Amino acid sequence: MPTQGDESCAHADDIGGVVQKRCGSIPEDQPSSMILIVGGTGRIGRRVASALACQTTVRALARSAAAADTLRELGVDDVVRGDLDDPRSLPRAFAGARRAFLVTPYSSRQRAQELAAISAAQGASLERLVLISSEAVQLAGIPPQTSIDVARSHAAVERGLEQSGIEGVILRPTFISHLLLAQAAAIRRGEFALPLGSSELALVDPTDVAEVAVAALTRCDAAPMLHLTGPEAMRLDEVATRISNVLGRKVRYRAAEPAAWRAQALTAGLNSEIVDGLADAFALYADQQSARVSADVSTVLGRPARRLEAYVETELRAAVDAGY
Repeated sequence: MPTQGDESCAHADDIGGVVQKRCGSIPEDQPSSMILIVGGTGRIGRRVASALACQTTVRALARSAAAADTLRELGVDDVVRGDLDDPRSLPRAFAGARRAFLVTPYSSRQRAQELAAISAAQGASLERLVLISSEAVQLAGIPPQTSIDVARSHAAVERGLEQSGIEGVILRPTFISHLLLAQAAAIRRGEFALPLGSSELALVDPTDVAEVAVAALTRCDAAPMLHLTGPEAMRLDEVATRISNVLGRKVRYRAAEPAAWRAQALTAGLNSEIVDGLADAFALYADQQSARVSADVSTVLGRPARRLEAYVETELRAAVDAGY
């Protein structure tokens, strides 16, 4: 384990909290300074990959040639082909890595995939693994038992990491603001619908999630569990008002019936497993009247969590204008 006196750790503390364009470097006085990224092409993973490629030696796992090309475009030169569905392909990616970042999209294979990655990390004597889990684990109350598979899956992986002997940093974000990207076309038409009733949500910005992950990967010390939320909780009708104010167009929210939402999502071409995972998550949050607001983002990053308006301006606006 590194200590606060390590030169490399001292430098990492200076740069680890901010996803930045300016490239620095973490002194590499040992081969094991490398960080492995598993899941580097998604909305969170690509932010993490881009930031780390500017700071230290990075390797990424890629399932396909297209994913490998994307990772190289993000600045990751060391890309290893492998597949989480084939555990035999993973040891080469983990060999020599000091720390790793793990995120996968929800599917019926998510639990097995992430546990396979943790097993490979054990075999490589990884020092620390930063895992993107979900606030759903806490909301579902595990234990006791729950029928919500997305929560059960994340809980099983968390237990696997805790029992692995690897230092784990588990990040539990609430709903991430990019949930709204899938609603861009509806927002352009003036109304979006989700099966969340009158729920209160504390939407967290994906940039904040990525910056916290980068900090956990590059700093000496990291809390074993971090709850990531936005700076305030609000109902979805208030979310619609905030979107309206930023975009300068009237947008309203309508509470959808779960079955109707699911049918519409499938008709729109969304993957059925992702739809099922979202439906499970929505069921946990439906009519939640008091969303938890955590200070963990601001504590780690030394600045306030990003407000919803920032996400609408920097990402949602372009998607709405394009009519996605």
